[in-house]
Amino acid sequence: EFVLGGKEGIEVLVKIAPFIVGMVTAIGMLRASGFFSNMHTILASPLSYLGIDPDLVPLALIRPFSGAASNANVTHLCRPFMPRTG
Repeated sequence: EFVLGGKEGIEVLVKIAPFIVGMVTAIGMLRASGFFSNMHTILASPLSYLGIDPDLVPLALIRPFSGAASNANVTHLCRPFMPRTG
């Protein structure tokens, strides 16, 4: 039964991997195009008034569509605060 569950898990991975790769690629393209920077600029004042950090705008826009892509974005947000290695 364990092996059967592992086999099913791999089948699910094969089915969803293209969607995850596509979402992460699309998010990278939006970031590179400046979309998130523009949204940050537009929404910074109203969000600051509400007490919300404008740096969370990309995460708020991505999360409803893809948890994996939003996790990648969290890594991008946390990178300046991570210890440097090497």
